[in-house]
Amino acid sequence: MEALYKRAKLTAVIAALFLLTAFGNYFYRMGECVQMTFLSCVAIGTALAAAAIEQARGRDIPHFVYLDCAVLAASVVIMCAIFAPEVCFTGMSLVPHLFMPIIMFLYYFALCNGRDCRARFVPTVVVFPTLYYIFMIAFGSISGRSVYVYFDTNAIGTGMLAVLGVAAVIMLIAVGVILLCVNKCVFEWKGNAESDGVGT
Repeated sequence: MEALYKRAKLTAVIAALFLLTAFGNYFYRMGECVQMTFLSCVAIGTALAAAAIEQARGRDIPHFVYLDCAVLAASVVIMCAIFAPEVCFTGMSLVPHLFMPIIMFLYYFALCNGRDCRARFVPTVVVFPTLYYIFMIAFGSISGRSVYVYFDTNAIGTGMLAVLGVAAVIMLIAVGVILLCVNKCVFEWKGNAESDGVGT
């Protein structure tokens, strides 16, 4: 329980970093807060803040929530890769688009033991991206301006957006499976290493 309480402090710091990064980078351009980078940072920061509270109480949130956050961070990196030919990410823009996802990955693989997480929870990784995808299409249809040029309803049509959505769901589930498998391997190795250490 003491270890969980100590972890709560780190979780709270990382949660604060995500929230400060989101609002700090978008404070002077709140008109762009409909972008996935902003909303994902807020979502991850909020989830980790809830986790920190539970950890401080001696409990922990379900592992799939951490997995969802890790996949969400991965989706930000993937989006950046898609826009790399069009947008140059430099300076402070690297913080929410690259550095914060890396911090989430490190936290997930270092402290979030997923050995007991079952594969049936993996599809939860698509919940936030799917909701955002629906929001993005609705926003474009209502406002007349697309959040991202690659997902403009008027430019590529509703049918192609549906195809892209299905492809994105499949890709994110695959990413979730990979991250969970790697996590299990990491903590399996840690467990074996600790057992060997005790044995010697």
